[in-house]
Amino acid sequence: MIDSVTKWLPGWKRNAWKLSTGKPVKNQVDFEELDRELADKSIKIKWNHVDVDCGILGNERADALARKNFRPPLRVCKDSIGRFDATVEQECAHHSFKPTRGEDRGVKKARMNKYFD
Repeated sequence: MIDSVTKWLPGWKRNAWKLSTGKPVKNQVDFEELDRELADKSIKIKWNHVDVDCGILGNERADALARKNFRPPLRVCKDSIGRFDATVEQECAHHSFKPTRGEDRGVKKARMNKYFD
């Protein structure tokens, strides 16, 4: 994160938010917002690298919140849109997606439908 802000952000802006590979910068909108905030000279920021699991309370709390709220993306095949009566496993058989261990077909169907109601 520190390198993104202190080293790469100016180059991304110069290159129309493209990486050196020509691909777009991931999370561009977030970096643009951060860049606007950093432009406020009344704010002084000192960037510090913090090791993982270092025992700093704020860092540990941020890690716990990130883990708690992380959900892997739901994969839905392009050809399955509009046919939510089938399970994710059946619709996306040609992908490597495997349902969460212990899920029965009803739970998988409900999980899929909740995102597309």
